[in-house]
Amino acid sequence: MIILIANQKGGAGKSTLCMLLANYLTKEKERAVAILDMDLQRSVTNKFKDAQALNHEPPYQVTGLDIAKYHLVSSALQKEPASLFIIDLPGKIDDEGLQPVLESADLVIIPFAYERMSYEATLIFGEVFRLFNTKAPIVYIPNRVKTTPKKEAMEPVHAELGKKGQITDIIYDRNEFQRVETFFTPKLAAEIVNPIFNQLYEAHFIE
Repeated sequence: MIILIANQKGGAGKSTLCMLLANYLTKEKERAVAILDMDLQRSVTNKFKDAQALNHEPPYQVTGLDIAKYHLVSSALQKEPASLFIIDLPGKIDDEGLQPVLESADLVIIPFAYERMSYEATLIFGEVFRLFNTKAPIVYIPNRVKTTPKKEAMEPVHAELGKKGQITDIIYDRNEFQRVETFFTPKLAAEIVNPIFNQLYEAHFIE
């Protein structure tokens, strides 16, 4: 199963969400997981290397991969339905290598915020995804939200995004999320995200 975590708006918390999801799947569900880090900053890859340097046993593998080389591995990934491959996508939707990645996805998770630029970028990415993949579910996660959004800000966003996919509960920004590693999720962070991941797992994940 191939899971994309993507948005063209920077600062949405993609990389942290990748680690949170991978940690949840390995610890709570005992699933075989691997992360393909295609983000240009390689944040997850760097965290993984730091953990290795401290001799932490990795619960899953993290591999940095240029998006242009995805076609070399996509067939192999799709032949492993019991394994879960989480892809941290780069933010550029005009990248020539993006199409085969979108086409191969079984699920796409799009973190976003309620401010206008984030919402508009989220809307555009969802539309681009649907051009190349009409079957995979889209899940929108309000992420790194600083304060409770006003009703008048939430309602139009939910009305529009709700036509295109599922919207989860809000993940509010907490200092604990800055401590997430490829081998560790702080207890409070897990208490916040695990109920959301439980819902997603029951609805969308292949056993």
